[in-house]
Amino acid sequence: MGGINKQPNQLLQSREQSGKALTPYDARKRTIEKWLHRFCRETINKACENVYPKFKKYNIDFPEIRYRNMISRWGSCQPKRNILTFNYQLIEAPMFCIEYVVTHEFTHFLYPNHSKLFYQQLSMFMPDWKDRKEVLERSSLLKE
Repeated sequence: MGGINKQPNQLLQSREQSGKALTPYDARKRTIEKWLHRFCRETINKACENVYPKFKKYNIDFPEIRYRNMISRWGSCQPKRNILTFNYQLIEAPMFCIEYVVTHEFTHFLYPNHSKLFYQQLSMFMPDWKDRKEVLERSSLLKE
């Protein structure tokens, strides 16, 4: 039957977390976080789909996309495992910054380091990447 017909207190008590009933505030917060995470995945997945054609011609398979909360990174790439991981907080950045992070991480499939060649290639894909990076860094959205 689900929780629709239950009284609010019964619903909260049935949704236990660590042996404690959720408060109304915690329940709302959890709902908002779930929505935000879903929105983040949809937005970044779409950005990955838009960026991928630039990399397909290098015989790079579309990677597995993962998400997590990270303290000091916007994203990471595991080239040998064909995995890109993005920080959920990236959704708080402007779309042009998200596009920069996605392009940056995809470029690691070609150069798995931050060498001069990596940045030359990134500049070919996105000539204004430095401006986008600067906006992202100034935003200081990463939790310290």
